[in-house]
Amino acid sequence: MLRAAIDLGTNTFHLIIAEVEQHRIIKIHNRISRVVRLAKDGFAPISEESIQRALLCLHDFAAIITQYDVEEVEIVGTEALRSATNQADILERIRHSTGYEVRIISGEEEAMYNYISCLKAIPKTFENFLIMDIGGGSVEFIIGNQDEILYLQSVRIGVQHLFAQFCPSDPITPEEIKSIFTYLNLQLHDLRLAIDQSQPTYLVGVSGSFEIVAELTYSGFFDDRYATILIDAFVQCYDQMIYTTIDQRINTGKVTPDKAELLITGLVLMRQVVNMFTPTQILVSNYALREGLLLANKML
Repeated sequence: MLRAAIDLGTNTFHLIIAEVEQHRIIKIHNRISRVVRLAKDGFAPISEESIQRALLCLHDFAAIITQYDVEEVEIVGTEALRSATNQADILERIRHSTGYEVRIISGEEEAMYNYISCLKAIPKTFENFLIMDIGGGSVEFIIGNQDEILYLQSVRIGVQHLFAQFCPSDPITPEEIKSIFTYLNLQLHDLRLAIDQSQPTYLVGVSGSFEIVAELTYSGFFDDRYATILIDAFVQCYDQMIYTTIDQRINTGKVTPDKAELLITGLVLMRQVVNMFTPTQILVSNYALREGLLLANKML
């Protein structure tokens, strides 16, 4: 069965077209990500310019989907659409323009889909792990193992939210970093308690920020499913990149212009969590929400 899933993220829209059988992805026929920055001008409301970028992207995705014999298309909206004051208008315009119905999912559902997808991407283990999905609007945390979820939380501290709240300089200053760390310490109090109780061994990263760090540390993806980043390599990358300017990040050749601005808040988020429990390693999952939608097959 050929299915398509679209994740309307706060920063990036993702499309996957794949053959799925019995909750297994047999073959990926196409997978595309496009930076839209839906909440670039704010969450309440989403601006007209952002809506136009979203509609243009969805028209392109629709044209790609028609090239395949797709039996089912599922589209979900996450934090930007969850919190948008003009959500109803945006969904109606998407419906009128493309014919697609968008399902708004909660942060907890988003976390569940990421758990389902990561289990298929990372090596099997009997140890506990912490999944961290860094989005533009929210960050999802799941502590669990191959058999069960021990802790699940969605926190509105995505890279776009942090950037809009703290408006860091270019380059960011030590004082600004300290302010963000202080804020995150308060927001992640419950997560810290859960980490102390469950003692996860390693961190599973999901998102463009983790993928960029994998590129910067030359950590290639294994079998297109996951990459491994040693903690020393992450710390070195953080130290080298945190005080760079946007132009300097772009000039590395590893950071695209549309992701260079928000990479700094992504790095701070990652460093905050690494400091909380010092994982043995970071596994970067190449499966995310979009794959979870296909694998779950509406089980949630």
